Amino acid sequence: FEVTETTISQITAENYFIRGRYDRDLEHAFAFAGGGWARNTFAGIRNRFNVVAGVGRTLVNARDVGHLKADVGATYTIQKDVDPVPGADESFGGIRLSVDVKRQISPSADYAFDLLVDENLEQTDDLRADWLHSVTLALSERLAFKTSVQLLYDHLPSNLRVDLIDGGTGLPSGTTVLTPGDKLDYITTLTLVIRL
Repeated sequence: FEVTETTISQITAENYFIRGRYDRDLEHAFAFAGGGWARNTFAGIRNRFNVVAGVGRTLVNARDVGHLKADVGATYTIQKDVDPVPGADESFGGIRLSVDVKRQISPSADYAFDLLVDENLEQTDDLRADWLHSVTLALSERLAFKTSVQLLYDHLPSNLRVDLIDGGTGLPSGTTVLTPGDKLDYITTLTLVIRL
């Protein structure tokens, strides 16, 4: 006899992001501009593009120990959901506040804290936050180990498609419905950093 096996590979969810930012020092502050793209199908987001420009200030700058920076900027976002709400506005202006903290906690370890809070000015219930904590431990001059926890908050999360369960049998009915996703997601990473 002959066994024939067929495999169908299908991505059920994916999470990618790219961010870039340019800072320009001014006399007592800095100006910045940046942009980014994200795909987080776990949270129902097919594509989210955004640009930001604003001003900020370095509140603490201890070269050997760390820094504390805060800034505010105007944003423009275009978001396409996996399962969009009919008639929903996919682009909006907003305001973003951010705080960036880096602190050396030992000769071989650093702590970083980044917080972004993005408010949709067209629909003020739509508040999003991205909060990243990380600790980097130097293993050698060129290698480091980094662990991080990222909390993603969305007060108006995107819709997710779920199976409708038949109340009588407890089995899937073959129909799907849309329901809001979780307001809070978290991502934990462990990374080996190579310094060139």
